[in-house]
Amino acid sequence: GSEAAALALGAAAGRSAPIAAAATVATLGGLPAAEEEPRTAFTPFAKSQTEYDIVVVCKYAHNFLCHRHSCCDFRHGPEGDPSCWDEIYRFEICCRPVEQIPRQAKAQFARQVAHQLWKRSLWFKPRICHPDGGNVVQPALPSPAPNGTASTVLARGNFFAVVMTRSAAFRLGGRAQGIAQTWARRLPRGSVAFATEDTEVPASQRPAWVRIFRIPCPYYWLLDCNTYTASIYLGLYGLRRMLWEQPRARWFMACDDDVYLNPYMLARFLRAFDSGQAICVGHHESAARPLLGYWSGIVCSNSAVRLLDRHLEGATREAVYQRLGYTAGDFMISKCLWDLGVNIIDLTNFFGGHWPFPGGISTQAATFHRVRSRGDFEALDRVLFNFSLVGLLPPELLWKSAHGLPRRKK
Repeated sequence: GSEAAALALGAAAGRSAPIAAAATVATLGGLPAAEEEPRTAFTPFAKSQTEYDIVVVCKYAHNFLCHRHSCCDFRHGPEGDPSCWDEIYRFEICCRPVEQIPRQAKAQFARQVAHQLWKRSLWFKPRICHPDGGNVVQPALPSPAPNGTASTVLARGNFFAVVMTRSAAFRLGGRAQGIAQTWARRLPRGSVAFATEDTEVPASQRPAWVRIFRIPCPYYWLLDCNTYTASIYLGLYGLRRMLWEQPRARWFMACDDDVYLNPYMLARFLRAFDSGQAICVGHHESAARPLLGYWSGIVCSNSAVRLLDRHLEGATREAVYQRLGYTAGDFMISKCLWDLGVNIIDLTNFFGGHWPFPGGISTQAATFHRVRSRGDFEALDRVLFNFSLVGLLPPELLWKSAHGLPRRKK
C-alpha cells in the first residue's frame, strides 16, 4: 500500500528510522497560488536542497509521478491546474533507473519537481483543516478590555511574538540581532522568541531580552531538517511552545525575521478587539486571497491559537506525506485558520509596505517587511521614533538621515 511505498522511499533515500508516511499524489484545484512570483519565493527552497533531499525527491517522483499521465487530463479541467507535468514525464529520470542518472540531471530534476509541488501547495482549495465541532478548553483569562490603553494591551504577559528564523541570522549584524536591539526592546523582556532549527547558537551571538526556541525535526519529516524547508514547521511548533508556556496570554504573533514591528501601533489596532474571541488580524494577501502572511505578521487571539494548535500538526503532516513538505509555513497557518472559520480581519494601514518603502514610511503602520540587516532595523527604528524628523523630511532623505548618510547637495 501507500504506507509501504513511503517506507520504501525512506529506505531508498538512506533514512535509518522507519517512516510511517503515506506518500500520495494530491489532486489540487481552486484559485491560483499567491501573487508573489513563484520562482522568486521558491528560490530559498531550491538553494538549500541537500544531496539527501535530491535523492528523496527523485525517488518520490520516480515512484509516484513519472507514470501518471492520466493526471494531466484532469488538471486541464475547469477546476484543475491549468499547467501540466508534461515536462516531468519527458524527463530522462522517468525513463531510466535513478541510479543511472548523472548527479547534475538529478539535481535539476529535484528542483523542478519541488517547485511544482510547492506551487500546487499554495492553491486556495481544497481544505487542509477540518472543523471537528469540539470545544477548545480556555484558560481563566482576565476579562477582556477592548478599550484599554496601548500600554495595557501589550503589558507583560498579554502579548508574545514568535519570529521564524535560521541560526545564521544571529551573526553580528544579522536580522535576529536587529530585532533584538530594536522592537523587541520596546516590549517586556521575554515577549519575543526566535523559532529556529535544532542548532546551537553560540553564547556570544545570543541576544539579551529575547528567547530562542530550538525546534527539533518532527518524526514525520522526510527531508533534511537543517535547510530552509524547516520553516514549514517552525511556526507550528514555535507557537505551540509559546502557548504552552504562556497559556493566559491574550495575543500571539507569528512573523518572519525581516519584519519590523511597531508595538505601539499594534497596540492601538488591538485595542478595538476582544481577545476572548477567535480572531486574527493583519494584512490580507489580496481581495481574492483573504489570508495573512509571515511577511506582514499574523496576530491571533488566545482562542484562535488554541484552535489552530488542535489541527495544524495534522495538516502539516499531510503536506509532508503528499508533497514532501514543499509548501509555505504561513500559508499553512492562515489557510488552516480560514478552514476552521476563524475571523481573519484585514486592517487598513496595518502594513507599512516593503523596503525601501517607495510610498514613504508610515508612522501609523504596525509592521514593515524586507528589513534585512541590523543596520536597516536600527535605521527604521530611528525614523519611527525620532518625531523631530518625521514630517519635516521627504521619505528618501528621512531614510538616509537615519542611516547616517550625507544628504545630496542641491
